[in-house]
Amino acid sequence: MTAVDAELHAWDGDLHWQESAAVWFHDMAAGWGGFFRFGVHPGEGFGRSMLFAYRDDGLRFRRVRERVALDGEPTELAVGTGWAGVVGDVVAYRWDELECGADLTFHPFYEPLGFGVSADESDLHEKIYAGHIECSGRLTGKLRIGEDAVDLDALCHRDRSWGPRRMDGVVTNRMLTGTMGPALSFAAIEIQTVDATNRHGFVVRDGVVTPCEDLVILSTIGLDGYSVDAGTCHMRLVGGDVLTVTCETIDGQLTPYDGYLCSEHLSIARCGDLVGMCDNELTNNPRLGTADLPFTTHVDGGDGLSQRPPRWWR
Repeated sequence: MTAVDAELHAWDGDLHWQESAAVWFHDMAAGWGGFFRFGVHPGEGFGRSMLFAYRDDGLRFRRVRERVALDGEPTELAVGTGWAGVVGDVVAYRWDELECGADLTFHPFYEPLGFGVSADESDLHEKIYAGHIECSGRLTGKLRIGEDAVDLDALCHRDRSWGPRRMDGVVTNRMLTGTMGPALSFAAIEIQTVDATNRHGFVVRDGVVTPCEDLVILSTIGLDGYSVDAGTCHMRLVGGDVLTVTCETIDGQLTPYDGYLCSEHLSIARCGDLVGMCDNELTNNPRLGTADLPFTTHVDGGDGLSQRPPRWWR
């Protein structure tokens, strides 16, 4: 358990303030997995919950509640039937819908980290994340879909965040976060805001944390612009190593956030001989941006002469 999980943070009065907990997981042996997020927005007086669970055979459950009225200022992360908090000295999650329920406990592989490892991720924090931690581990307990239940023992990755969120400034986003177990966990994010591109990430190998110097996330996107079948993340680490994680989607769902829309893709992840799970998240959100898109990443250098950026991972 970490101190940030024990209770809600003090709301600073910003109308855009939110506090949330999110987890994505997959039990390799049972073939069950899912994604959930519970968030409270005290400035606007409502909470949000997203529940998604699936089996490899295709049975799935999804429930989104975007506007759940809060009774005064919240004192815990509880929205609808969902709850996230601390029981004893462990982080726990619960929900109880008619068609799906869970009572789950998180077991970390390492101490939680920010995307940039340290707390001073100035550009990302000032624009998007005022407070944010990431951590991989195992998720154990009961998970029920329909009339069937399983004793879950899943690889998982979680985040916990608090502070103002101005999602109208995000143009596009890519995020790949997951774990193969203690041997390798990873968190990588690329965010294109209206005025900057931010890339942050780290890997943890047998307890040793190494930040990324650079990274790129390449998604195989369907015609609808949101569905992702597969992906690749190249991470150039401090010290010069380059790690490549590939992933294939098992199942996924859309996470609405007012005009901002994420697509989450729970995936089998591979790096060398290691196999695990990840969430391959994608957001295409151009209409809420207020600046022209800088279409100069790999194609279309614009009018006149230009130099294509090097693909250092090739």
